Amino acid sequence: NHNFRESLLQYFQLIPDIQVVGAYPDCDELPEHISKLRPDVILMDIDMPGINGIEAVKQIKSQHVNVEIIMFTVFDENDKVFDAICAGATGYLLKKQQYRKNS
Repeated sequence: NHNFRESLLQYFQLIPDIQVVGAYPDCDELPEHISKLRPDVILMDIDMPGINGIEAVKQIKSQHVNVEIIMFTVFDENDKVFDAICAGATGYLLKKQQYRKNS
């Protein structure tokens, strides 16, 4: 989701200790991006067009074992989370919105 990705970028750019080196809508050129940018941490969605996030984690970890990968996803099903961790993800965060009722 383009708008959500841009919102996250703007948020992270406000944090002085974080340097965002890239944000991509898919994993099509993933090996080239990682080799060039050398990120410490990757925030990865499970549901991506083309190569899904779980397969992307496998690819990343096969060549870049020190990169930490946090899955950021709407999926809270145990099998998807388990698959992501087994693929090499460090952990996961759920994209849940909380709504407050105004009185």
